[in-house]
Amino acid sequence: MLCRHGLVPSRANKTAKTHYLPAAYWETLEELSFRTRDPQGKRIPQERLVAEALNPLFTKYNTIIRLSVTA
Repeated sequence: MLCRHGLVPSRANKTAKTHYLPAAYWETLEELSFRTRDPQGKRIPQERLVAEALNPLFTKYNTIIRLSVTA
């Protein structure tokens, strides 16, 4: 089911970015996502792992994450 912007609901209010990193970074992220589970036993998506990894970076540089929520 698509939302009004033509995206699946899980992608609503999100943007995609491309980053060029060594293959080892992507391979490690894929493996971490495959091996890591949340409390309900579900695999943790790469997107969530990257967001979690960015939080300490933002904290280090005293940056506030500004989330815009639309109704």
